[in-house]
Amino acid sequence: MNSNYFSGMVLITSLIFTTIMSLLAASSMQNTTLQERISDNAYQWAVAFQAAEVGLREGEAQLRQAVLPAYNATWFRDIPNQITAADINNCDVATFWLSAYCWDNAITINCASNPISHINSGCTSASQTIPMTLDATLKEQPRYVIERLVQLPPIGGGSLQAGRPIGGGAAQSVWRITARGVGNTGDAIVVLQSTFQR
Repeated sequence: MNSNYFSGMVLITSLIFTTIMSLLAASSMQNTTLQERISDNAYQWAVAFQAAEVGLREGEAQLRQAVLPAYNATWFRDIPNQITAADINNCDVATFWLSAYCWDNAITINCASNPISHINSGCTSASQTIPMTLDATLKEQPRYVIERLVQLPPIGGGSLQAGRPIGGGAAQSVWRITARGVGNTGDAIVVLQSTFQR
C-alpha cells in the first residue's frame, strides 16, 4: 500500500475524532449552562420567598401592636374595602395577586375587558413597603397588604353561673395578610398569605 493512502486515512480519522470531541464539548457546555440557569432560578425563587416571608412577618407585627394603624383603602383595609371576588374579576386568585393587583403603581395584567374595580382605579400603590431596606440587591423591597375579613362576636371571659350570660370577652377579628417578595432580577415573584386573629 501507498504511504499517501495511510496519511489520508489518518487525516480522515483524526477529523472525525475531532468532530465527535467538538460535539461532546458543545453538548457538555450546553448542559452546564442549563444547570447554571436552573440553579440561578432556584436561588432567585428562594430570595423572593424569603423577602415575601419578611413582608408577611412585618404585616403580622402591625397587627400585634397595642393600637392598630388607621384603616385606609390601600394597604390596611377594613371590611367594606376588603378584596372580593368582584375585584378579582376573571383572574384566578394566583394571577390576581401576582400580576393584576396594584402593588407598585403598575398593573401588569388585566383579567377582563374592564379594569379591576376600585382597587386599581388610577393604580396608586395599594400596598405597604417594609420600613427598612431588607437587601439593596433586591429588585424591589417586600410589600404587604392587611385586610380585616370578619369581626367575631365576643367570646369567653364570662360567668358559667346559671342564669348569667356567657360572654364579656373582647370582640376579635380575623385578618388576612398578603405579602409579595421579588428576587434580585425581578423574574422571581412570590406571594404569601396568612391569617391572623386578634
